[in-house]
Amino acid sequence: MPTVQQQDAFGRSADVRRERAALRADLVTGRVRLADLMNDPPPVLDNVTFEEVLRWMRATRSLHSIAVIGRWAARDRINLLQPIGGSSAATRAWVAEHGEWHWRRG
Repeated sequence: MPTVQQQDAFGRSADVRRERAALRADLVTGRVRLADLMNDPPPVLDNVTFEEVLRWMRATRSLHSIAVIGRWAARDRINLLQPIGGSSAATRAWVAEHGEWHWRRG
């Protein structure tokens, strides 16, 4: 039987998963723009990588799309595997610009 501390941890992790799923759904339906998320990322995205958020978007689910954005990021020295919480505003702005541009093309 889980301890009280374990039950609390399970509850918190379930809340985080639920919030991330809601953000993903909002991105896919267009209720939230990537630029809005990157300008002011919610705390639930602190440990999520840029690549994961780009995969949440409709057009960037294919490996080819991720490879294209990955090449652009490497050219501009952007690390897509960096967590959003530890990134600079310039990195988040780059991901917002290129991610939305690629989403519109897809």
